[in-house]
Amino acid sequence: MICVNCGRAINGKVCDCCGTDYRTDEEKKELECNHIYNSVMYEELPKDMTGILMFKCQKCNQITTIHITSDFMRSMRW
Repeated sequence: MICVNCGRAINGKVCDCCGTDYRTDEEKKELECNHIYNSVMYEELPKDMTGILMFKCQKCNQITTIHITSDFMRSMRW
């Protein structure tokens, strides 16, 4: 499926890039979770000078992905 807002491919029912939610109201009610993240992973993409932070929820195992610049990650390390 392609996102209507940003034009990127969608793996599930929520766009990872812009956050557009294509779930029905019933699906949203079923998946309500107060995410508590217990795992953080960082993947560096040197070709693009960017990185990806991935947060994993300990309750529902959903992974939230945030695209960041490598400058942002360097500033977090200091």
